[in-house]
Amino acid sequence: MTQALPLSRYDQRQRKILRIGAVYDAGFGVPLLFVPAVLTTAMSLPFPNPGDIWLRLDGIFLIILGLIYWIMSEDPARYLGILGVILIGKIGSIVFYLYYVLALHETKTFILFAALDGVMFGLHYWALGPGGIGRIRDAVRPAPVAR
Repeated sequence: MTQALPLSRYDQRQRKILRIGAVYDAGFGVPLLFVPAVLTTAMSLPFPNPGDIWLRLDGIFLIILGLIYWIMSEDPARYLGILGVILIGKIGSIVFYLYYVLALHETKTFILFAALDGVMFGLHYWALGPGGIGRIRDAVRPAPVAR
């Protein structure tokens, strides 16, 4: 049995942030899957028409996302390319939430989600450490072809 190499300081940080993200996403996913009306009512969120199937599917998605984060947390350096996708996704969700509230005049509860995604973005970025974006770029480069 091989022993895993020790994680760098930045990967240790990222492990913690990914695990927080896993619990955060799955923590919303479980009630969306099993009791969507209770969660939307409690958070003063609009309940979609034609029913709760879309919320339940979102719940499944969030649970899967939480599991992916948990797997990534075991070896964050191995999954740095996916971390880049997470950062882009956080920016996209912040823009979406703010547009939804400010331009469409929907419930201000979504500002809370924008703020939480902003915090998670900041924590992931901080955990990358110096040169982190360069490490992400390196992680998504094609592997060299053997000759």
